[in-house]
Amino acid sequence: MKSLNIITLCILGSLFAAASTATSVHADRLDEELLNQMPKLIQACTERGYKNVATLTFLYQRGAAPSTFRGVAICNNMPERLENALALKLKSSEPELTILPGATAAASKEISGASYRTERDRQRLMDLQLMPAWGEAIKTKPDAYLIGKVKASDDLREITVSLGAFDQDSMSDLLEFQVKTDRYILADIGQGFSLSKGRLRGVSDDAIFDAVEEDETSDPSDEGDVDEKTSDEFPVELAVFYDDEPQEMSTDDEATGESNKELPEPDAGQNLTFGLTNTTDKPLAAVLLVNGVSTLYEEEGEAKELSKWVLEPGKEYRVKGYHQKGNEKYFEITTLTEDESVEKYEDLGGKDFAGLIHLYVFRTVDPAVAEVPKYTRSIGRLTKSQLRGSDFSTLRDLQQAIAKKSELFPPGTRPLAGWGREKNESLKEKELGDLTLTDTMIVRYSKTQP
Repeated sequence: MKSLNIITLCILGSLFAAASTATSVHADRLDEELLNQMPKLIQACTERGYKNVATLTFLYQRGAAPSTFRGVAICNNMPERLENALALKLKSSEPELTILPGATAAASKEISGASYRTERDRQRLMDLQLMPAWGEAIKTKPDAYLIGKVKASDDLREITVSLGAFDQDSMSDLLEFQVKTDRYILADIGQGFSLSKGRLRGVSDDAIFDAVEEDETSDPSDEGDVDEKTSDEFPVELAVFYDDEPQEMSTDDEATGESNKELPEPDAGQNLTFGLTNTTDKPLAAVLLVNGVSTLYEEEGEAKELSKWVLEPGKEYRVKGYHQKGNEKYFEITTLTEDESVEKYEDLGGKDFAGLIHLYVFRTVDPAVAEVPKYTRSIGRLTKSQLRGSDFSTLRDLQQAIAKKSELFPPGTRPLAGWGREKNESLKEKELGDLTLTDTMIVRYSKTQP
């Protein structure tokens, strides 16, 4: 059996700059519609007499394919989105409900084989004690769990979100709504895409879906199936090295599209590094995540909200660790033992991010030349420390914390990667202006499960 590895980041050669997060509003449409649906959800819960509610991991399904709890980020970020949307719509003076966050993590830790697929599974969950999101820090049992499913159409252009609940006695459907898919939802459901050099007909969501359709219907030649680097079509060449040896990258058989890749499993004790090359004639901004954690400042959350690497045209950069704030230090990539890997599985991204490398590419786009999509509202994501404890005395305190991070106004055991030795390295900062997400690549380097 192989051990799990952890990945970190540094720069060789010319230093590249950290771009500040774009200030324009780029929330996905799902956040907007979730907020619109919350009054109906609150009414449905109060009619059933629920006082304390928790949320659990969502199911995801594409077309007629089997549904799954694993492998796509939306399964795990929907509970937090739902909790935060619900919190924003509750009455701050006399809240109709109390939210008990962190149910999935608590259930995984305290209940062997935790699930809600069967009646027996659901009954076991009803005894779980959880801390409230605000107020007195006293654990309590939920009256009900909110659950859901995100189903994408075959062509991925629309998703249907179904929300339900189960309590001690019954399980029921609560509401359902449809959302037109956009680039951020595509990334969350694990679909890579690229508005490549041959497709620069615009940066609209429709252009992205045309690119996805071309990828899924294309018939790559045998010569093009495997390469040490990503396709020339993608604006950034991503190379992955194990102990400085370049690795062959192939199409991920468990995903669809040319921008979903797979690497050989690294061995225990190997170091992982990355090469990034901007193949265009203009500066690009990039977010590189390993196990869901950004290699720049170890930030987590939506890619559009994270600090970004700046890639100058034609230059290759080597990334070797997680750079720390202050732009002076980084942590090398090092590997873990099997026992350490299993123990740290949840800290390394869990079932949604463990074993995955995400590369998001952003471009500056002139609105006079190309249509730039704008979305009007987003729901803020809280930090891990805020989610773990009762940091909020009142619901109003929680609402303010979410709002500060929101764009609401205006509207088998295998290797993983983690933190290693501390090193010194300096970075410079640079502003690129308004940025638009145009390309996403997802690379599976490990199929780890505890």
